[in-house]
Amino acid sequence: MNINAKDKPFPQYSSVNEAYEHFRLIRILFKYDGVPQDYLEHMATQVEKFKKKIDKVSVKKVTEMKNLLSGFEKTFNKSFKKIVENSSENEGFSLALQTKKKNDGVVIGEYFIRIRDNKDINKKLYTIFGPHREEIIRDLHLYEIAYMLVYYLYSGLDFESEEVDTLLNLHSEYKKIANNYNHQKAKLSTVDVDDPNLNYHKKMVSGLKNSLNQVYSQVNSKYSRLINQEKTK
Repeated sequence: MNINAKDKPFPQYSSVNEAYEHFRLIRILFKYDGVPQDYLEHMATQVEKFKKKIDKVSVKKVTEMKNLLSGFEKTFNKSFKKIVENSSENEGFSLALQTKKKNDGVVIGEYFIRIRDNKDINKKLYTIFGPHREEIIRDLHLYEIAYMLVYYLYSGLDFESEEVDTLLNLHSEYKKIANNYNHQKAKLSTVDVDDPNLNYHKKMVSGLKNSLNQVYSQVNSKYSRLINQEKTK
């Protein structure tokens, strides 16, 4: 999990419970990427903010958050070093440690996912390059697909494996529906409001959008399970 103020602002929590639950999540995730100092400082300001308007039920949570912040700052380097040593044989963990953002994509281990904007379809496309900067597969429509493919290839699987084949089939289905959806959406934009077939075109676009969302849900479910699986190791 990357927490980077340059990518997006840190959250301004509306309640103690919201801040507490998110901070608990960070406690679970920090061992993979490390809790950045600027995020710790942000959370410290959030704790101070709630100090003046907390109720009795929340006092304990604010105190715990404050103590945890102090503990993170004092023991982070030692704890993280120990985690790295204990997880050195874990391929998923090793991959997480080697994930770095660049201006034109993401470096994951020895692989690189190049991201480019396709203005024709108003969408980002992803191309995977291998350890020797050879192009492995180009113009994937979903980052989740690209990341999972890299994960499987990094883990020693190839394009003949069931896992990779399933991902590629899902991507093919998503791409086919996406292309049809974009075509029908463009066609709808040219239909006159008085055209008797207007509702037909609207239903066509709506149906394709629902189908697209269903395929994406399958992809995102696989991606989420993979990420959660690695976090619990």
